[in-house]
Amino acid sequence: MTRNKRDECEGIWSVAFSGNNLEFFGVVILEKSRLMGGDSNYIYSGYYKMENQIFKSRMVVTKYNKLFKTILPDKYTVGLKGEHTNNVISLQGNPEGFEDFELQAICTKQSDLIKTKEQ
Repeated sequence: MTRNKRDECEGIWSVAFSGNNLEFFGVVILEKSRLMGGDSNYIYSGYYKMENQIFKSRMVVTKYNKLFKTILPDKYTVGLKGEHTNNVISLQGNPEGFEDFELQAICTKQSDLIKTKEQ
């Protein structure tokens, strides 16, 4: 059975974000077009899709660590898009309302998802 490109994206990914002299690292889970994850300051939730060989995602980023100081609001939406090649997704985008804030994300697949008995 062949897997489609979306299915190839499903799994657990490490993610390195960078932009405007900031770097932070987290983990995301991609499953059935849903995106879930976080890091030591934020929770991410949203969706993704493959369209014409381009990976596109949109997520709400919510800060839960109130001690962390940043120029971004405590909750914002970000759209990222880019290439999926082998086990790496390279993305670019910016938070809505912050068009001058360029954000890059390099996602590296760490594991496939565990199949349940029903699968």
